[in-house]
Amino acid sequence: MRKIKSNVFLYFLLLFSLSLSAQKIAISGTVTDPKGVPLPGVNVIEKGTSNGVTTDFDGNFNLQVAEDAVLRVSYLGFKPQEVPVTSQTSFSISLEEDSAQLDEVVVVGYGTLRKSDLTGSVSTIDAKDVQAAPALNIENAIQGQSPGVFVTATNGAPGSGATIRIRGGNSITAGNEPLYVIDGFIGGGNLNTINTQDIKSIEILKDASATAIYGARGANGVILITTKRGNAGGGFSLDAFTGIQEIPEFIDVLNGQQYAEMVNEAQAINGEAPIYENPAAIGEGTDWQRLIAQTGYVQNVTASFNGGSEKTKAYVSANYYNQTGVIRETGFNRYQLRTNIDQQVTEGFKLGTTTNLSYIKREQEKTGLGQAIRLNPADPIYDENGNYNIEDTFSGVFYSNPEANLDLITAYNTEARILASLFAEWKITDGLTFRPTFSTDVSNARNYSYTPAALPLNIRNNNGGSAYIFQSENISLVTEALFNYSKDINENNRIDVVAGATVQNDNDKSVSTTANDLFTDVTLFDAIQLASPDMVSVNSGSTERDIVSYLGRINYSLLDKYLFTVTGRRDGSSVFGENNKWANFGAVALGWNLAKEKFIDELNIFDTFKLRASLGESGNQGISPYQTLGALNRNTAVFNGTEYVGVSQNRLPNPDLKWERTSQLDIGLEMAFLNRSLRFEVDYYKKTTDDLLYDVQLPYQVGFDSQLQNVGKVENQGLEFALSSTIVNKEDLTVNFSINMSTNKNRVVELAQGLDEVIIRRSPLPELNPLSGLIPGETIGAFLGLDYLGTWSTQEEIDNSGLDPAQIAILEPGDQKYGDFNEDGFINNDDSHVIGDPTPDIFGGFNADVQYKNFSLAVYFQGSYGNDLYSIDYVALGNGDLRSNNYGFLVNRWTPENTDSDIPRVQATRQKFSSTADVHDGSFLRLKTLRLGYDIPMESKTFKNINIYFTGTNLLLWKSDEFLGYDPEVSNQGTSTLQRGFYAADYPQNRSYNLGLRIEL
Repeated sequence: MRKIKSNVFLYFLLLFSLSLSAQKIAISGTVTDPKGVPLPGVNVIEKGTSNGVTTDFDGNFNLQVAEDAVLRVSYLGFKPQEVPVTSQTSFSISLEEDSAQLDEVVVVGYGTLRKSDLTGSVSTIDAKDVQAAPALNIENAIQGQSPGVFVTATNGAPGSGATIRIRGGNSITAGNEPLYVIDGFIGGGNLNTINTQDIKSIEILKDASATAIYGARGANGVILITTKRGNAGGGFSLDAFTGIQEIPEFIDVLNGQQYAEMVNEAQAINGEAPIYENPAAIGEGTDWQRLIAQTGYVQNVTASFNGGSEKTKAYVSANYYNQTGVIRETGFNRYQLRTNIDQQVTEGFKLGTTTNLSYIKREQEKTGLGQAIRLNPADPIYDENGNYNIEDTFSGVFYSNPEANLDLITAYNTEARILASLFAEWKITDGLTFRPTFSTDVSNARNYSYTPAALPLNIRNNNGGSAYIFQSENISLVTEALFNYSKDINENNRIDVVAGATVQNDNDKSVSTTANDLFTDVTLFDAIQLASPDMVSVNSGSTERDIVSYLGRINYSLLDKYLFTVTGRRDGSSVFGENNKWANFGAVALGWNLAKEKFIDELNIFDTFKLRASLGESGNQGISPYQTLGALNRNTAVFNGTEYVGVSQNRLPNPDLKWERTSQLDIGLEMAFLNRSLRFEVDYYKKTTDDLLYDVQLPYQVGFDSQLQNVGKVENQGLEFALSSTIVNKEDLTVNFSINMSTNKNRVVELAQGLDEVIIRRSPLPELNPLSGLIPGETIGAFLGLDYLGTWSTQEEIDNSGLDPAQIAILEPGDQKYGDFNEDGFINNDDSHVIGDPTPDIFGGFNADVQYKNFSLAVYFQGSYGNDLYSIDYVALGNGDLRSNNYGFLVNRWTPENTDSDIPRVQATRQKFSSTADVHDGSFLRLKTLRLGYDIPMESKTFKNINIYFTGTNLLLWKSDEFLGYDPEVSNQGTSTLQRGFYAADYPQNRSYNLGLRIEL
């Protein structure tokens, strides 16, 4: 009986094992492309399971699956396939190329093109990269994302923007910012009014082939912003985040005790009694930086709907953004609504609208860090009576108390804006469409500020309150009529043509009112009429400009190998003189898709291999209206005790004034390997800008100070590199990275006859002259000054210096030592030469993102190398000048006991020149963004996706030790090419930590 039971058990065990082996079968196969070439690294996965493999180098795979399994086969650049097993054990699978990837459509000026047909240099920035960071505006979001595009934050204040240089700066006074085109509207106004969550794509046009279609406004590059439109398969989404922000680092300056000791030392040098009896009792004193700083916060909520029917599609979004700054009493609020609607009226006729409504309010700085780091730390915030302290104990000078400013001053601005367009699209025949568009940009901006009578300095000077109101109204109207013809003539010939005309009118009106000595602070700026009539001034202005344009472009593709582009535009602008109101711009470009050539195709190496070259010209009309005309200025005169108002001419007319013209050569190479999982692009460019616009100083005998003229030529040239790769592309894991690097060298080629150089002098202190210049053969805005060699250690060193006796007589041990550059025996401004370059040698960014199952991680680094900064702060804080506080390193200054120090001795006054001591390395690398997200798994018919995420910005910053400021990137000293690179303790970029939630229905 025992034997029978044992046999039965073995029998059933055998049946069970046979049943198991019947459920699993071993399969094998090969995966190829449409030409039969084996594909390595293809994912072959049993659908609904994690059971899978990747193909080997020869495209082969082996796998055990269930008899009724379905294989899911996927590979980058090809359409995924699902293959039923049905007891089959050997497979030969051919993947079909994904035309959506092969024929990626790129937005270009006044139309779109297949990327494979593109002959110009165009960078596309993925919307997800823009939206990954909690950036308020587009300028900051695209920083480091594209080769050749150098973005510098003007400052970190809420609502502040950035300056952008595409392939270097071309102009001195006519503007260097790129042209923004938002949904086809040229010059789309304040970018703070556009919600980055609404963006579908951003294209940056860089070479002449891409920008010449914008003619007189394309010289500085063009940024095309396309917002989302509705589709029938859309839905509802909600994206919200909130976070905190802080100043990453404070500047090391002397504390109260250290400053008091320096003051007493200076007093002893001058043979005077000490100011502070017991510096140690002062201790840390007042930390003015931290006094005005705070932890800020940010809130952002965007709700959007995307959907409709086959005939009616809509995208609607609403946004609320609120940011409190890291400096007290600063902040930014935005309310925004967007509606994009498309209506298919008939099969060949469509109507569409685009509307963006916004209202923003920005609290302005009442006091800045630049003032805070300079104030005497030995002084208290309040005096012994509990009032705001406003007198410097050492100098006796009265100053504006930051705490009083924060408590009492009111200053903010607002802007309401409507950006709207209506278009029709009529399909005339197969391939030919006509698209008229009517667009408008209307804004009403106001600026309010009130300095009360209760402000301590006003009380001391017996002044009343001061009110200021500025209001501007801007209306821009654009009418376009465009014909587009796109046709595959046959399998070997394809053509795309755009032709049309545009008219744009800009009308700006403004009025400002200032009232002084108001006797009450209760009404702020709401009752200016309370001031005496003689204390009120009113100014108003109005400008108008028109530009009429005719444009055309032809793109022709032969055999998908040989590409030709011809672009032309004729512009007429009201801002130029009678002799030069019209100008023509154009470009030609060639492309060669080498990957389509048989001798390249047979190598089985390249998925893309394209050479392209372009040559063309675009312009710059970035000057104010009426500059070519003689202008009149208000004057007053008194006759017989009565004041009369009249006008007099204050500017010479210049009817010959003309456009700045930028010609550009571009040579590019695009390559892709391993089924486009590795992509590489490189460009060389050379730009030359002629007829530079500059306000030239005139001889005294002419009777006028200056005249706007075309004066010279500048040049930019450089290289751009972009590399991106999909390192891993599996069912549960994807890893991508991209890196871009750029170089740009610019120089002044020549200036007009009789104009040797242009020098800009900046004077933060009366006797100091930080300089930048426009000098033939040098970089635009190169820094000028003397060589700083440390300090004169001893009197013996001074006596043996070889300098002129008159020079030796004014030097003392511990003074700054400068190089006698011209070797004339004297140290003066004649020894000035180029000491720094604000242009980086290399700049760029690095992106990496990882998706593992439901987790995602994205990091983004951005930086620059080789650029110099001229620190105006160092001029004031680094030389022992006690009219302001000093850097902390001044504790190691020269003294009779410390004669080896290269830090100048303490002294209230001394000989000081702009020098290499003030120029510092501005190189930096920043962890700009880190984003960690998690998709909550769910099985719901209601929710498509729920994602929670953490985002950190500016988490890490590596910078040169010699730079002592808050942030080497920030430069708010002006957007002119001659002003870039000057640093002065501007509002720093904040470090932020944000938590967010995104829900899709």
